[in-house]
Amino acid sequence: MRTLKCKTTFQKGVIEKKDARRLYVKLRENIEWEEGIRSKKGFTRLAKALAPGVNKEIDDVIKSALEALIPGKRYYIMGIYLNYYKDGQCWTPNHKHEGTHQLVISLGATRTLCVGKKDYEMENGDAIVFGSSIHGIPKDDSQRRGRISIATFMIPEENMDVVRNPSEEVQEEELPGGDELLDLQQAIIQSLYLK
Repeated sequence: MRTLKCKTTFQKGVIEKKDARRLYVKLRENIEWEEGIRSKKGFTRLAKALAPGVNKEIDDVIKSALEALIPGKRYYIMGIYLNYYKDGQCWTPNHKHEGTHQLVISLGATRTLCVGKKDYEMENGDAIVFGSSIHGIPKDDSQRRGRISIATFMIPEENMDVVRNPSEEVQEEELPGGDELLDLQQAIIQSLYLK
């Protein structure tokens, strides 16, 4: 898949501190966390994959963050992944997601997000948008408190041809979940993320 260009945009305090803290506690206590992706070294963090429209509060935070970081830009949301770092021993190995833009919203304790060759101190309520850059969260032995990141995988509306070549015929039976799921996802995407 072709890489989609994206200028990294970082902003402190996109979500008010008290609202970010409240959402952190709510997610920490109410999400059914699963073991996140393992590395060669073993356990990394807890995580939970969500579809757009499953959690209205998360959808609203994503929409607000996108409007603050890149006003007027329209995205198709492909998926949402919550990462829960219980303390500084939890981490994310360096990796990248080809062909997508990513929005990361930080809730809870401060952790360093490495994107390409630059480090960002992600505090409670901060947000960043970046493209297919290599990124990760290193361990931090000094951090005893927890952090949750809301990672949103998305495609700019103007780049949807990169995702599906219009010359390729796609049979509806080949789409995961069939027509009903596709219609529901499109309705959610249209109502939440496209102006």
